[in-house]
Amino acid sequence: MDGKPIFRPSFGNRPDRLVGRFDVVEEILTGLRSYPGSQERAPLVLGQRGMGKTALLLEIADRAEGHGFVCARATCGKNMLEDLVDQLRYSGAQYVQEPKRPIKGFGAGALGFSFGLTFTEEAHRNLGFRTKLEMICDRLAESGKGVLLLLDEASPAQEEVQTLVKAYQEIAGNEKDIALVVAGLPSAVSEILSTKTLAFFSRVRR
Repeated sequence: MDGKPIFRPSFGNRPDRLVGRFDVVEEILTGLRSYPGSQERAPLVLGQRGMGKTALLLEIADRAEGHGFVCARATCGKNMLEDLVDQLRYSGAQYVQEPKRPIKGFGAGALGFSFGLTFTEEAHRNLGFRTKLEMICDRLAESGKGVLLLLDEASPAQEEVQTLVKAYQEIAGNEKDIALVVAGLPSAVSEILSTKTLAFFSRVRR
């Protein structure tokens, strides 16, 4: 023993030990290995404050990376969509191979990227979240990588949550290698399930 207490509650930090969550983690990872668009790829994690939802998302992200996913995690809020895209671009850049020579008839940035996962100025300015996310999925798929989005403290009151879920449904419907894990308070998740535009969640695992 190193003298440190096993239970050290904190504000979203990762604990030294994850206790009693291994079955949950394995269940979610099994779902991620299912086919693109599967309901098992979009689980809802419910729990009261302080029960370790954030720590669980961190563990899932780490484990999912070992299964070929590039992960992005955000807390529900105004800038979360931009944050998710930025994280994917940063984490996924190492897996993107640049062509050794330009394709005849296509200039740099013709496909929306100037290099790696950096969008051209035009693409960054004119394209929406869904399109950018799908472009990243396609680019990472060339290297055999999937995309995992993790959303903490989900709230149906945030318009960005609806944008995220709609984008996920459309991209998953196009059979892209993408998955989504959403965590929130039971009361907030109940509101999400009762929101008509988010009816998709009524069919996923909780």
